Amino acid sequence: MKKIFTFILIIGLIFAVQGQRRQFFNDKESFDEFRIKPVNFEDIIHGLQNINNNKNCSNCTEGLENFNFNFSDLNLMLSNERLSRIARDRKLRRWMEYQKNNRIKPEIEDALNKKFNNYNDAKNALFKATEDRSFNAYAFEPRNKYSKANRTTKDLKNKHLKELKSLKFREHEIKRGNINNSLYAEIRVNNIPLKNIKNVSYLENIRKGIIGRFEPNAAKAHINEYMVKELYSFDSADFTKMFNAATALKHQYHNGLDQWKQIAYMQALVYQLRYINSPMKIPNTLPIFDYRMLDGKYIEEYAKKNREGDISVFDEKYYHKLLYESGFFSGVPYPHLAEARAKARLEKLRKEKLNSLLNSSSIGASTTVDFFLETFNIRNQNIIQWLNDNYESKTFIDLAREARDYIEGAGLHPTFVYNKFLKETLVKGAIIARFLNDAGITNKEHKRFLYDNDKIRIDLQRFASQNIINRAISKEAKSFINEVIKVKIKNPNAIIDFEDRIINGLTGKALCAYEKLLSSGVSNFHNMITDLFVEFGTNNIGGRNLTFKMSKKLPNDTGGKTRVDSDGNYYILVNENLIKTLSSIEVASILVHEMSHAFLGKHYNDSNASFSKLYERYINNTGIQNYSHDIMKDQFINRMATAIKNYDKTIFSSFKDYKILASRGVFKLSSTQKQNLINVINKARQNDKNCL
Repeated sequence: MKKIFTFILIIGLIFAVQGQRRQFFNDKESFDEFRIKPVNFEDIIHGLQNINNNKNCSNCTEGLENFNFNFSDLNLMLSNERLSRIARDRKLRRWMEYQKNNRIKPEIEDALNKKFNNYNDAKNALFKATEDRSFNAYAFEPRNKYSKANRTTKDLKNKHLKELKSLKFREHEIKRGNINNSLYAEIRVNNIPLKNIKNVSYLENIRKGIIGRFEPNAAKAHINEYMVKELYSFDSADFTKMFNAATALKHQYHNGLDQWKQIAYMQALVYQLRYINSPMKIPNTLPIFDYRMLDGKYIEEYAKKNREGDISVFDEKYYHKLLYESGFFSGVPYPHLAEARAKARLEKLRKEKLNSLLNSSSIGASTTVDFFLETFNIRNQNIIQWLNDNYESKTFIDLAREARDYIEGAGLHPTFVYNKFLKETLVKGAIIARFLNDAGITNKEHKRFLYDNDKIRIDLQRFASQNIINRAISKEAKSFINEVIKVKIKNPNAIIDFEDRIINGLTGKALCAYEKLLSSGVSNFHNMITDLFVEFGTNNIGGRNLTFKMSKKLPNDTGGKTRVDSDGNYYILVNENLIKTLSSIEVASILVHEMSHAFLGKHYNDSNASFSKLYERYINNTGIQNYSHDIMKDQFINRMATAIKNYDKTIFSSFKDYKILASRGVFKLSSTQKQNLINVINKARQNDKNCL
């Protein structure tokens, strides 16, 4: 009967633990920073056996197993907690004191590498250490939260101010009688071009709507700005305050537990300190282990209480602040007058603040750009684009300084200053800006690159002028132009073949091998290299581009990779990390292999329907599964080997060796073929004297 009872008790406990484990797995937080391993039921059963058979327990006090700190997962921490509950039910006080002084205290000393006079000193040190190690991880959460919010509200605030500044300028135009010829005709407010706003009443309705959105966002932007400043400027005094307060909360929490729960809490803190590098998240099913005092929310609240900046005048709470200052809440004789004064003052303060913000805001990229447009009555959209794109450049800054000196210092007329000193630079800038717009270049980095690099920009402008279809740059030419810019930014020495639309961004040994392959292709007209360039030449079907690039992201066992983008343009990537260990002819074979991929892919995807049907019939007739690799095996392998032989005819004495090297990566090799390839590679590394 006793055995049956014990068995039922074990089964019941297993089901209870399983239920608890399901709760852990249903708790989303438990997966964030914590790997939970399956419960070891043998340990639980062993613990119960010790409880019921204390004669066989070698690690027991008062017949109950002591805390186990040799754990590697959450389960043993939970097991320790269960032991504390059993000890409480059995009132094992000597067992409790033993855990404090002989199990918990030594573990704290070992973890902190410090001896303590008593258990309380060790406990105090543990509280501080667990909070100290949590700060940076928990500070990330509010810092990230308010940094993102600050960027969002700041951008929206600037957008609103630009719209309000535009409306203010348009209002002045309308009142001066300029109804149909707005300086900023295409600037949009509420998605309405300024040229379509032709009376003050309509303008005022639009302005009210924008102010209604501006004010609450400006209030949030104010708070976010000062929260970011506070969160990123904590000093040692702030740390000390937070740590002391958090530690005090931890003491308060600990002291509110009964003595049995206290030791369960302490062993959980030891676990956290010794075995978790970042703050772990304890499942909510055991709130006793909720040791986190200095967490993200605590740090955020501390920053809220200690930040500077008070509240914005646009904050709805500011009205209550003015009411309080007026004595409205302290029993003044005429509260309605106090309320009226508060409203009037609020309106005055908000108007003053908004005007101040508008005076420092711009319609263009800067107030200096606005000065140019208004002073010289500039209407050309390409000049305006150039000014906005270059407002931070040295060219523009110098130009603006000279213009102000001539007008404000020398008293010269703006028209004379424009024609004599500004026109040539601005017209040149307008031509560049128009090209950028026509080519669809919107990326700021790409724009800056072309503004600062005349040679490549002139080459691209010439290329664009040769690829006009229906009075616009062709889609394929735009794609090529943008790819050239990307490659040139990363590799200023990249070689661009505008005629064949081939971008060579290779470097080092790969560039050397490419150039030698190209020269061998020219002198051996019918080999693979020449055919590739014919395929991608100016008359190629579909107008696709080909780009050679170095890559550090390819796997270590991959020498090269051919990729195609959504527009059908081809990219041959060469493994920058791998080629350092290869001979130059091995690099050449990689290039030939990837060129063959591009050749076949281009020929197949871009050919007309008749050719596609013939190609499809060829695939069906030969039973080819992998059209690119298997076709190379079928008819391209000799041409690939010929291209490699033309690279250097002196490395191997037999054409068979060139063919073996060409077979690398084309089809699955037998054991004999693999050994032959290894022999050829070793021979190549001994004999190859190219591109050293």
